[in-house]
Amino acid sequence: MPPLACLESTGPGGLRRPSRGPCGAAVLAATGLLGLLQLGACLPLTRPYPPPRPAELLRALELRALRLRTLRAEARLHWESRGEALKATLRLMAARPGQLRFDLISPFDTTLATWVCSAGRFALRDARANRHYWGSASPCTLARVLEVALDPGDLQRVLAGSTPVIDHQRSTLRWDSRRASELLTLYGAALTQTIALRRQRGDWDVEQSAIYAAGGQLLLRLSFAEQEERDGLRLPSSITIEQPPRQTTLALAIRAREANLTLPPRAFELPAARGLPSEQVDCTTQPSAAPR
Repeated sequence: MPPLACLESTGPGGLRRPSRGPCGAAVLAATGLLGLLQLGACLPLTRPYPPPRPAELLRALELRALRLRTLRAEARLHWESRGEALKATLRLMAARPGQLRFDLISPFDTTLATWVCSAGRFALRDARANRHYWGSASPCTLARVLEVALDPGDLQRVLAGSTPVIDHQRSTLRWDSRRASELLTLYGAALTQTIALRRQRGDWDVEQSAIYAAGGQLLLRLSFAEQEERDGLRLPSSITIEQPPRQTTLALAIRAREANLTLPPRAFELPAARGLPSEQVDCTTQPSAAPR
């Protein structure tokens, strides 16, 4: 909706004319000033800095991911997939390269499921299904147990407020005056990616990243909001992952976190408990009891 100063008010429902005299003059002056301020919102915004190069923004994305070496956080999770939904507390740990741990906690502070990834392998213990799953940590196997098809390294990029980047042959960059941000577009052989970035405090905040198939179908959208300074880093407090082909949306609201701390190495190990059925999951098998 445009600002009030961009619209005209006519008819009986219009603004009442102020009274004459000093009071009325003051009201007119204040109204005129407000109108000028609101009129400014109708004008296109221009870059307040020299135009960056696409290579500069791509390098900033890589550095943002590299600056987050380890992370421990607690978040409120809202997950929806194929008509099912789940809200819970998520406690997570991450360490480069490719080490992740997610603990899904119930409102009664009991662990519903634990998922770990390390050295290219994953394991998941699902208390609700009373099963243990393990296998290669590829996007397709993770999608079978988490319904989010992302590489573990890409998940770490997302937690850092960065984004995976497609292989591409060319790129374009334009200023989006509506959002006051840069819109970087990457063109690959079969995929196209758009990344919206905003310059803040000498860094580049990713606002949104979207990957499209050649026909324009949206494959993945990442949205970031509420960036905050923590331990010398700028990290998003709100992260949303959408994968329309899988009908999946995963939203995280970070409530507490510590960055670049020392994590216990055994945190990324998850052997099967004694007596718990253990099942290997690969890209051609479906878990017998899909975790939810």
